[in-house]
Amino acid sequence: MDTFIKMADCPEIQGLWQPKVGDITVKLPDGFIHNVNKTDITCGYTDKWRQEIFTKYGRYVWLPTQSQLQEMVSGGDKPFDIGLLFGRAFRFLMDGNCEYITSMEQLWLAFVMKEKYNKVWDGEKRV
Repeated sequence: MDTFIKMADCPEIQGLWQPKVGDITVKLPDGFIHNVNKTDITCGYTDKWRQEIFTKYGRYVWLPTQSQLQEMVSGGDKPFDIGLLFGRAFRFLMDGNCEYITSMEQLWLAFVMKEKYNKVWDGEKRV
C-alpha cells in the first residue's frame, strides 16, 4: 500500500477529491487510515476544513478506490464505453508502462495519470 499512497499523493489526484462518505484517507507519516463518515461531511469536510484541521493533526491523503479511478477516465456507463476503457487500459499495460505496478489500484492510478496528465510512474515518482 505504501507505493499506492506515494502514487496518490500528488496535486493532480488530490485536487479531484470531492469528499463522500466512505472515502478512504491515510494520515502521513504514521499511516493512520480514516474512512470519511457522515459526521465529517455534516461538520464541513471542505477544502478549508482539510487545510486547517487535517494539517493541524497531520497530512491526510485521499486514496481513491478502483471504481473512483475508473470513473475519472471513463466516457460513460454504456457497455461500449466500458469496453473502450478496458481496451485503452490493456494497451497501456502492454506498452510496458507497468513495470513497477503490483496491484489493480496502482494499475488504474497509473493509467489515470497517463491518460489525464501524460505522466508515468517510474517506481519512485512521476516523469
